Amino acid sequence: MAAGMRANRCKGNSQMTDCYIVNIAIQVTNAIDLRNAAIGNYRTDNPNAHASEIDEAFGPENDINISACLIELFDPGDSPEGTTILESSVS
Repeated sequence: MAAGMRANRCKGNSQMTDCYIVNIAIQVTNAIDLRNAAIGNYRTDNPNAHASEIDEAFGPENDINISACLIELFDPGDSPEGTTILESSVS
């Protein structure tokens, strides 16, 4: 295990497994660029998304939902092989 990493025990799939919490500190330097990146990522899976759906998911340009944008970009959705994503949140 890498220095500074500590595994917690968690229950998953009827067996005890090691759980890790990954923290990433992000400084948003341009909210509109962040929103545009999130929209681009979202459109990969939802190519026919309407503007109203985009605004509902990420907020309009004048009231951007930073948390939703970050989750869209940093939570891969499907868990990588050998893992199960238990939750994602932004604080």
